[in-house]
Amino acid sequence: GVQTCALPIWAVSYDGKVLLLEAPSLSTVSIGPIEEKAIYHYRPGLPVLSVGFYNCNLRCSFCINHQISQHSSKKPFNWSVLGMYSAALVSMALKEKAEGLAFSFSEPLVYAEFVAATFRLAHDKGLYTALKTSAMMSKDLFAHTLKETDVCCVDVKGDAQTYLSSCGASEKDMQLLYDNLEMAREATNLEVSLIVRSDERRFHSVLTDITGVIGPLTPVHLVSFLPAYKEAASPAATLEDMQMAHGLASIYFEYVYDENPLSTTVCRECYSPLVKRKAGLIEYNGLKGNACVCGQPLWKKTCATTTNAKNVRPSSK
Repeated sequence: GVQTCALPIWAVSYDGKVLLLEAPSLSTVSIGPIEEKAIYHYRPGLPVLSVGFYNCNLRCSFCINHQISQHSSKKPFNWSVLGMYSAALVSMALKEKAEGLAFSFSEPLVYAEFVAATFRLAHDKGLYTALKTSAMMSKDLFAHTLKETDVCCVDVKGDAQTYLSSCGASEKDMQLLYDNLEMAREATNLEVSLIVRSDERRFHSVLTDITGVIGPLTPVHLVSFLPAYKEAASPAATLEDMQMAHGLASIYFEYVYDENPLSTTVCRECYSPLVKRKAGLIEYNGLKGNACVCGQPLWKKTCATTTNAKNVRPSSK
């Protein structure tokens, strides 16, 4: 009969050996446009199947997904799907007529080897791959995953003090974050989301910390802070806070998006409107492939390519 185990096991080949690793239990599966991942400059409007796991290597006191990120699944694993787990997710994406596969919601890089293997299979089946992550992972594992990642959105939680006091991070982790942001900018299509609180000084600190690492052309998404988890009594970000953040971020970055239901992406070369959005949905798409009709690309067609040289600034590290 079918055996069960308290923890799912996944087989991976490494250095000529087959290793048995704990595989992720699914916490969330959904389908929607790529914009739901705070990704605006990669295949706008195309549907993606988003998959979430349990667990996270950060301990953010304000996590809005704490029910899954700070807990492990207790469900037994069906051994009959051993070796078929990645294939099942890819098949699900194809069946749902998604054009991409994304890992999101908690921290996918806790299972980096599994994510990379699944992305590799997704590429084989013609799907694009998207990663939503805090990028707080070893550089080797992150680089391994980015080889199969078409677009990556890194969630930046706040300034260094926020990471140290509220996320369980160390000074060494902060250096790792900056290194991984720089790596993602060079290796794939990078976008960044920033949490906005009612603290102009600390938000400005975030901008100065990352601007030299990711360059002025990386799209930046502003996300309003919402009271949650251990910070349920903290004040939510106000409209004035978001306006402040948008004004400051626009000094450093060319593409800044917030939670306004109306947004337009403009070609940086000829200033023609490329994508118009209303209520989060595409209302107009003037792209020809991955570029404006004038030839200016909005994203790199393939992952693991060198970024546009104009997007590079001296590192702030």
